Order: sequence, then structure tokens, then C-alpha cells
Amino acid sequence: MPVLDPRDIPSNAHHWYLSGPISGDTKGNIAKFRDASAELRARGYKILCPTEVCDIDKDPSLVGKTWDWFMRRDIEALMADHVGGIILLPGWEQSRGARVELNLARSLNYVIAEFKQFLLRGASAQTA
Repeated sequence: MPVLDPRDIPSNAHHWYLSGPISGDTKGNIAKFRDASAELRARGYKILCPTEVCDIDKDPSLVGKTWDWFMRRDIEALMADHVGGIILLPGWEQSRGARVELNLARSLNYVIAEFKQFLLRGASAQTA
């Protein structure tokens, strides 16, 4: 995967889809998504977070749904017209779902970046 120079990351031209591992350590990974979303939003980015698309804490009826059920909703969110980039959280390489999302993002010509690149950027998206 080509690595963007942090200065080349577009600002707020579109929403960014956050991708990474959720299954396995569900509670811990959901917390990582929430922390990353908060950090990026504080920098002015528009973030679409899959753990908010299907929020188990807000909708207990989601408990017990299958991996493919969640993936269908996540892919639908990823394909929304206002989404134009994907941000990969640490550990994405070991996540089957994140790899599916990355392949789809590549097919859709999205901007692809890793979370650490956004942290290195330093400036908020609103000032870019």
C-alpha cells in the first residue's frame, strides 16, 4: 500500500471511513474506534465509524448478530456517496473485515491512509 506523506492527506473534502479490527477483543477494539474517532473529529475530520453505524451499546438487539450481518451494514456505510477515503487503524492487517473494506476502497478509488499518518499531520483539517 502506498504511504501518503502526512502533508498530502486531503482536508475535509469528504467523510473518512474508519477501518480496523473489531472482532476478537470486541469491547477493547470498540474503545479504540471511539478514541480514534474522537481524536480525528477534534482535528476537524468528518469520520464515519462502523462502531457507530451498528452501536451495540445503544441497541442491545444487535448482540448476537453475525460477522457477515455487521459487514453488510459497514460496507453499505463505506459506499455512501459522501465517503471518499478510508483510515486504517493499527492492526488492520490481521482483520478480515478491514481487508475487505480496504479492497473495496481501492476499487472505488478512495484515498487510503493509516491512522498514524493523520496524527503525524499535526494541523487540523479545518486549517489545511
